[in-house]
Amino acid sequence: MENKTLSSHRRRSRGLIFGFIIMFFVACPKTHDADFQSQLNVFGVIRSDLGEQQMIVDRTYAMDDTTGYDLQNVFATMAGDTFCDTLRQSWGIIFMGFNHPVIPLHTYAIMVAADGFDTLWGETTVPGAFTVIFPQPGDTVFYDDTILIRKSPGGKAYEFRLYQNDTILFSYMSFPDFLPDTLFRLPASEMYLPEGNLQMRVAAYDSNFFNYQYQYGSNEYPQCGVRGGLGAFCSACVNSVSFYFQP
Repeated sequence: MENKTLSSHRRRSRGLIFGFIIMFFVACPKTHDADFQSQLNVFGVIRSDLGEQQMIVDRTYAMDDTTGYDLQNVFATMAGDTFCDTLRQSWGIIFMGFNHPVIPLHTYAIMVAADGFDTLWGETTVPGAFTVIFPQPGDTVFYDDTILIRKSPGGKAYEFRLYQNDTILFSYMSFPDFLPDTLFRLPASEMYLPEGNLQMRVAAYDSNFFNYQYQYGSNEYPQCGVRGGLGAFCSACVNSVSFYFQP
């Protein structure tokens, strides 16, 4: 029988992959420009809560280009302070690998090469660790309580998710880094949660992720932490806590 924690981790990884694919194709630039020249186009978010990282590797397409994925001899690496791993092509545009801890405030890099394209380089610095002040593990949270989180150094966007038995009950993206307070507050009364044991997972994303998602317009070509191509190489520091919710 498969270990329950490992099974949950794999489901979470698959969910993140599909979410990243959606974000990638929404922002993937296409153009009618007569001078169009295809470039490598990547999207990846390395996360401190994953044992194996994923990255989408593709190219840009002209509006009338219907050939689909056709990159040849793709070579992709991801590097940390003292190590460099080659990523494997898992399926289609998904490349996976890098089974090393993602450490807050450390810098990581990628390199992607393919026949006929300039080499793409990317770099991200993981946001700093942060503290969930309330609730603590095992606490009971009531309807009129407020969740308190101390903000992450370098965190520019925050994603809050609440789970019950691997089902997402609540998901919320916020940008409290722009507020002068060092704490972020989330009233439990705004989440409409059922009674029971819940898990909260909070991800603090870097500026590359913020810029890719919220600074570029639909007609712009994003370069967020990458050069020699398009796309984004991002990172997230993740904290989680389990508690009991009493409406």
